[in-house]
Amino acid sequence: MRQRRLYSYIVATDDGFAPNPFHDVCTLACCKPKIRTLKGAQVGDYVVGLGTQDEHWRIIYAMKVTDKLTFDQYWRDSRFLAKRPKMPAGGIESVGDNIYRWDSGRNEYRQARSLHSKSDGTENVKQKHHDTKGDDHWVLISYEFIYWGSQSPEAPLFHRDIIKRGPGHRCNFSPEVIEQFIKWFKSQKRRGRLGMPTNELPSPSAGRSARKKC
Repeated sequence: MRQRRLYSYIVATDDGFAPNPFHDVCTLACCKPKIRTLKGAQVGDYVVGLGTQDEHWRIIYAMKVTDKLTFDQYWRDSRFLAKRPKMPAGGIESVGDNIYRWDSGRNEYRQARSLHSKSDGTENVKQKHHDTKGDDHWVLISYEFIYWGSQSPEAPLFHRDIIKRGPGHRCNFSPEVIEQFIKWFKSQKRRGRLGMPTNELPSPSAGRSARKKC
């Protein structure tokens, strides 16, 4: 039986897009493609996104993967219609991550206008390929999550064991570290979205600036 895994990484841009903690479900649909592969994070695994503030490690969010969908399943699922971005509405509506639908006529994914498209709303092909990379990359869904965002607490001392510096991710943790993290996660009395993103949400009147690489 496969052992549960823990994936940790640095959230380069905490703007509500990746992860997207809104509408009572946390989703990771874009960025971190290696975590979202078919053989990557599975249902029952945990993902934690870290950040820094004044050189102190912070926990942006933590989630237990409760479902894993293809991009087209995600696009068509009525539960996630609110996750489709409405540009340039601003605020929560503009950071939706449900942006890829399968075009059978073109035999490729189409990218909706979003934070990963070009500033004029047209597809960013390079970013699309980074997010999707064919059919081997999926959307991670979590109804069991804690998102702190700008209210992120400093990581407890034992979490120094799960810190990932630089790009990429870590998942080579011992069973003891994983169980310690899960125990801590389950001990948290408050769940769901507890704060807003660290970075200011887009406004309707402001132009969309390029996101940092994720």
